Parts: sequence; C-alpha cells; structure tokens
Amino acid sequence: MKSNVLTKMLVLAICFLMPLPSVAQMSKSLESRLSSRVTDYDLGTTNSIDALLRVGSEFQIPMGITWIKSPGEIAESRFRWKQATVQEVIESIVGREPGHRVKIDGGVVHVIPLGSIPDDQNFLKLRIRQFDVPNGSIDMALLKLHELINPSRHNGFSVGAEPGESRVTLKLRDSTVSDILDALALGSGRKIWLTVFSNNPNPTAAGFRRTLTPWIGFSPVLDGDEPALNLLHWGDKITPQPARRVGNPGAGAKIF
Repeated sequence: MKSNVLTKMLVLAICFLMPLPSVAQMSKSLESRLSSRVTDYDLGTTNSIDALLRVGSEFQIPMGITWIKSPGEIAESRFRWKQATVQEVIESIVGREPGHRVKIDGGVVHVIPLGSIPDDQNFLKLRIRQFDVPNGSIDMALLKLHELINPSRHNGFSVGAEPGESRVTLKLRDSTVSDILDALALGSGRKIWLTVFSNNPNPTAAGFRRTLTPWIGFSPVLDGDEPALNLLHWGDKITPQPARRVGNPGAGAKIF
C-alpha cells in the first residue's frame, strides 16, 4: 500500500513538472502540418464549413472559424485537389467564400471575415478583464465565458462534462473573447471553435451582430441566448436539423 501511494505521488510530481508546449513549439508543429502535401485529396460534395472541419480534423489543425452567412441552408460544392499543401487546401476552401481569409496566429489557423462586422458589434473582440478557470471542465469554462458576454439569463442550464473530457486551467487577463476561445481550444480536447454570424447588419439588443446555430439549420438564436459558442473535437460533425428560430438548443458539450 505504501509503495502504491509513493508511486502515485511520483507520477503526479512528474506530471506537474512536465513543461507545457510553448506557443512557439505549437506554432512550429502547426507549420509542419500545414506544409504537408496531399495527392488526389477528395472531400466530395459538401459545404465550406464542413470541408474546413474535416480538413482540420484529418490533419489535426487547431482552428478558429468565424463565418458570415444568411440564415438557412448553406450551399454545397465539390472539393478536390490533385496536388496541394494542407495550407493551400484550407486557403482554397476559404477562397470560395467572398469576404473571408485565412490568418495563422498563435498556433491556431483562423478563418476571419474582412471588415464585414464593425468592431463594436463583434463580440469576439470584446475584452474580458479577467478569465480564470482552475482545473474546470470545458463546459463550465464555456458557460462562464458566455455569462461574461451576456449575463442576461442562464437559469435551467445543465452542464456536465462528457466522459473522459479533459479539464482546463486558465488564468487570462485583458484578453479578447477570440483569445480565450483559442486558449480553450489549445488547452483542451476540443480543437476547433466556430462562430457563425448572420449577414443581417441589425444588431441584437446588446449591440452585437446576431449569431446563427449550425446545429439547427443555421437559425438565429434568441437575444437572451446570444451568442452561440461552438467548440468541437476533431472528428465532430455538424448535422443541421430543419431551420427555425430558436433559443439555446442545448447541444451540451458543443454549444452555449
């Protein structure tokens, strides 16, 4: 018994002493994956968001995707490349959607709209003075972030970690919501965050551009449940249900 306790203490000590990968190390690893070449790479017929999620998952690319679209179904097309790097594949997908571009920063591949949303309407640029998560579940971290963005109401929410879900410890100061989502993606098992904004320029009551939920036909969510935050594992697939105007659809680990 004493031997087992000492062994566990030694393992814990080693875990705490092991250094976490630095931003430079993560960026170098990402650069290596993006420079990998593919031959006759075929995603078939799908939409651009699904194509990005599949490429990110297959090549283990941390991503932060910000998309602007009209509510309802998203157009599909054929995606196939004879010879390309992974980065060229991603840029090719994004290039099919006017007004979006790829930006690689801090170990994350970002897809961002170009000047389509005023800064004061973009909640991703909202600065959070303090964001601390002491060894918490990723679901609780997302809920906390949601409450800081929109503290209007959260009664009735039930949040529980998925079996085997990693926990996160964060201590961030004066960070944008986008920065926090990056940190959550890099520090947890959910490596892709996705925000879909409506192309309707009229803001919500809080003054932000309305978001759409990809889980229910890219429908707008209600003001009290804004914004829709999606944080996905590599391999998660979005299977939209018929579109309708909804509150928070309660997709558990993936959306708040």
